Amino acid sequence: MAKRCEDFVATTADMPGIASDAYIVRGLLALAQGDWGEAASWLSQRGTSGTESLPVPLAATAAGALIRLALARQELEAAAEQARAAWAVVAGKGVWSWAAELAPWAVEALTRAGESATAHAMVQDFARGLDRGDAPAAMAALTWSRAVLAETGAPAREGRDGLLRAAELYREAAAAYARLPGVLGVPGGAGAQQAGPAEGEGAGTEAAQHGPSAGWGRRVRGKDGRGHGHLRVKAS
Repeated sequence: MAKRCEDFVATTADMPGIASDAYIVRGLLALAQGDWGEAASWLSQRGTSGTESLPVPLAATAAGALIRLALARQELEAAAEQARAAWAVVAGKGVWSWAAELAPWAVEALTRAGESATAHAMVQDFARGLDRGDAPAAMAALTWSRAVLAETGAPAREGRDGLLRAAELYREAAAAYARLPGVLGVPGGAGAQQAGPAEGEGAGTEAAQHGPSAGWGRRVRGKDGRGHGHLRVKAS
């Protein structure tokens, strides 16, 4: 896949707008492989006019990945700044399904930077904008975003009950991603039906592989815990 992306970019060198998708896919592959330098280079559309000229759906996907990269590097302020800027663009357009690859990472960036109120407002706007529309990838991202809020707010307000609620939301999000078209080997996924990508579902497979279940499993573990699927929540 990486080679195919690079070949496509080379073939369309004089038409960078056409190659934008390939840049982002190549960047996501590098990020998943832990090659942060390559990821940043591809996601920033090296050798082109940059991300500023990208269509909003692609720009939101690229921003989500760059926020994830900044969080991995513990660059919290940079991640939060990018989250605010990218969210403002999507909100200005009002097409909330475009935020499917952006929302969970933007919410995490803001909560980790101490901007919980902004993160809560972001999730509320996202929920109102979707309003149960036919946007399964975005609805999965909304559940994941709510899980992030539940997790970060639980220690201060609800303790163990809050963490259990966060765990349930993470499980719901993981199941929702698994049902998206393009995710192989699950009921309702690409192996069970033929469906073309709509409002970003194809890109959502990246989040399904590196998203809610993986993140929660790393962050919340208890040595003397009770099992909750792939995670363990410390008993009181």
